[in-house]
Amino acid sequence: GDIGKIMQGLSKCFALEVLKVENCEVSPRHLEYLKDSKALRSLSLPGNELKELPLCVLEGKCWPSLQTLDLERCSLDSVPRFMSLRVLNMKSNRIKHIPKWLDDSKTVVEMMNNPLSSTGRVMKSILRLPEHCDFKRILTLDISSRGFSVLPEFDTFLPELQHLNVSRNPLCTFPIVCSRTLTELIANNCGFRSLKGVGAYKKLKVLDISSNPLGTFPIVCSSTLSELIANNCG
Repeated sequence: GDIGKIMQGLSKCFALEVLKVENCEVSPRHLEYLKDSKALRSLSLPGNELKELPLCVLEGKCWPSLQTLDLERCSLDSVPRFMSLRVLNMKSNRIKHIPKWLDDSKTVVEMMNNPLSSTGRVMKSILRLPEHCDFKRILTLDISSRGFSVLPEFDTFLPELQHLNVSRNPLCTFPIVCSRTLTELIANNCGFRSLKGVGAYKKLKVLDISSNPLGTFPIVCSSTLSELIANNCG
């Protein structure tokens, strides 16, 4: 099709440094046309159903100048190995496992909305925490407006977390996370329609669920809750 002809034509643009092709049905074969683009510094391909990557891309054997790679929403289950990358966006793919080489890489990796089991370093990247921080000392976490449809599984990483803000994430279902330690949960404007599971919180004192489409005033059964904020929940 036309996108194939365009990508093939770009194979002759040896000075090409930045390329963004979004939602255009780019295929793995089309990427092979670009394997000799040695000047390429930034490649953005969000929303293309790649499903897999050419071997030269997967092993990082092309694009020696590449610094930024965006493969969000590409139905990928593997992470390409470019050791010199500064930023790698793999959000909303099908990645289940994080390769060990990423633990030694300085690349900033975005892995939100993947069905993965995370290492500590990757979890810090997902939550945008400093690399040197100690998980056990984190008592407060603000991950509002991050685009999470499912919260990362950070329970085991943050054993002392007490205050959590997840507002303005499209969660759809009421979040159950760090239920043994959390004393304050702020979950404004997340889109959930019920408080199913709220009883899992053992120490919750403050709950703010404003601007969620609950329909009726929420019934919260908790012996520890001292403050409930539920504005605009009709």
